[in-house]
Amino acid sequence: MKAVGYIRVSTDRLEQKDSLENQKSIFLDCIKERGFDFYDFYIDVFTGTTDKRESFNRLMEDAKQNKFDVIIVKELSRLARNAELAYGIKNLLENHDIKLISLEGAIDTTVDSNKNQMFGIYAWLYQQESENTSNRTKAVFISKYKNGEYLSAQPPYGYEKLREEKKLVIRKDETPDIVREIFNKFLDDWGYDKIARWLSNEGYKTPAQIVGKKNAGEFWHGPTVKKILTNPAYIGDLVQHREETRSAINKKRKQIPKEEQIVVKGTHEAIIDETTFNRVQEIISKREANGRGKTKSKTNLFTNFVFCADCGTGLWYKKNTKSYTCGKHTRHGIIACTQHKVLELDLIDLIIDDLKGFTQNLDKEKLKKMALNKAEQFSKNSKKKLKEIENQISKINAEKENLLTFLLDGTISKEVYTKRIEDNEKKMKELDLKKSDLTSNNKVFEIDDKVMKLIEDVIKIEELNRDILSKLVDKILVKEDGELEIFYKFSLPQKTHIKQTA
Repeated sequence: MKAVGYIRVSTDRLEQKDSLENQKSIFLDCIKERGFDFYDFYIDVFTGTTDKRESFNRLMEDAKQNKFDVIIVKELSRLARNAELAYGIKNLLENHDIKLISLEGAIDTTVDSNKNQMFGIYAWLYQQESENTSNRTKAVFISKYKNGEYLSAQPPYGYEKLREEKKLVIRKDETPDIVREIFNKFLDDWGYDKIARWLSNEGYKTPAQIVGKKNAGEFWHGPTVKKILTNPAYIGDLVQHREETRSAINKKRKQIPKEEQIVVKGTHEAIIDETTFNRVQEIISKREANGRGKTKSKTNLFTNFVFCADCGTGLWYKKNTKSYTCGKHTRHGIIACTQHKVLELDLIDLIIDDLKGFTQNLDKEKLKKMALNKAEQFSKNSKKKLKEIENQISKINAEKENLLTFLLDGTISKEVYTKRIEDNEKKMKELDLKKSDLTSNNKVFEIDDKVMKLIEDVIKIEELNRDILSKLVDKILVKEDGELEIFYKFSLPQKTHIKQTA
């Protein structure tokens, strides 16, 4: 029997290297004592709470190919402290008749296959150990939060972090003054987006640019401004423990309720006085209560249909002028893009004229006859292809039965049988997909009154709505000089239509 050793150490420090050599020696002694043949070592220098380990993944792939017969580990936790992953490993080993030995004595399926029943229990215990370790780590962080240590990697805009002391200090550049100006302009009744446009126009670096983030954007945005205006760090207070990982295994983060967040007052020098900060919070609360600053739920007629031909941004609707303008221009002004303005009424009239022009000259009876002929031809071709697919499926099923016979009488090995069955299953899935596609495509060409009704509706159309637009229009591009390019969804000679607006 061929045996392998799986070794996991947490770091590559010298003491861990000594541990690695010791484990190799112990594994080789075990292999020699049991009379196994050594095949390979699989070594990872990572943590067992995740299955993203190169050597572990290679071990699992080699197990699927039956390259060895026995896996030896120091203890089950070296494979994983995750019960879900451990069960997956258990099933894989059982399916491929691979034995498992843990040197601490918990598992040895070479002498007692019933030991597999304990596999899940040990995995659960190891997962609890990981959770306890994670909780202890969280407790350490919470203690540091309560001591006023700033542990986030990125300090608030206007501050820098003293790494040794884990404290915030005010930056010695223009950023603290920019923060003060943001608060002042908000008190002067400026909105988040207006402040963001002003900051972009003035050329002030964004928070991402200040900390040197890769691909940092050059334009400020309203949400960034709001984040600054609502951060208590600017009055010298720290609010931490706002989120945490869901578990030692699941690294997704969850929000912590406000009442459970940790607030420590007066941990560092303030940029904004408390009176100003509190006044800003009151204004924000009133604006949000009145609906100002919130995203409106109403979707305007051409929203997500009309776009700037130069920068690609969606055009925004302006209620006072009943027109659409480039969203980037609206947010950041002329430095980002030009207006690309178009009146909503012009768009409506243009599209209604286009659609009526397309449909008025249609010969409905001829169209229906063409569609019927096309559907009939498609159905004929589909039946032929379906028959071919059914024949191939029958051949594969027959081959699977033959392979089993060959395996049982020793004509082929288990490895060859497994490989051929996997290949056949792959082919079968591909054929099933093709069969499903042909069946569903047949329905596409079923002729009913829906197509003709849509044509009738378009001929009679006097008013556009989003339902009609979604069925017939893909997108509309607006150029700065007022030229429009409309992309229609239906298959007619004119896929695009260009008009000049006044």
